[in-house]
Amino acid sequence: GETYSNCLDFKYYPEQGIYSYTFVDQGIPHTILLDSYLTILDTISAINGIADVHDIQRANNGNWLLAMVYTDTVDLSAETFGGVQGSSTTVLTGFGVQEIDASGTVIFEWNSNDYIPATETYDFYGYDPNGFDYCHGNAIEEDSDGNLLLSFRHLNAVYKINRTTGNIIWRLGGQSSDFTFINDDGFSGQHDI
Repeated sequence: GETYSNCLDFKYYPEQGIYSYTFVDQGIPHTILLDSYLTILDTISAINGIADVHDIQRANNGNWLLAMVYTDTVDLSAETFGGVQGSSTTVLTGFGVQEIDASGTVIFEWNSNDYIPATETYDFYGYDPNGFDYCHGNAIEEDSDGNLLLSFRHLNAVYKINRTTGNIIWRLGGQSSDFTFINDDGFSGQHDI
């Protein structure tokens, strides 16, 4: 078999007795599934998009939740970020999730660029019109009610996402928090939820 020097996000799923790890081949992340003897069972890749190397989770229904990278060109010329005027052709880098079932079909997809304004970012993360990573997601978790939690490092927040409609249920932390921190400035630059 082939060997890769960039093994990322090695995980064990005790309920299924399987392991996974992610590698990047020619700029495209793929996740390898292994049995308890570390024999390759399958490869999971994003469907019509690019997976993000930060996370993959096995959902309670057996589907896979892949972290995703989305890029969209947007007009941010009416905004300033850390004193830098936004461009009318900003390449916005978003974070999201694809839920892929056993047949390899995407049954749910969510893109932060469709739901979270770039102005929710914090200036100290920097603005680049050629690749503005305004939210920088790091983690996905399935909540006990089946909805999704996503951690956004550049927003200093965790968002709960409705897994049916895609709507934001609540924001914990960040500039638009639905919760108040008493005598506490909240958290900053977190990774895991």
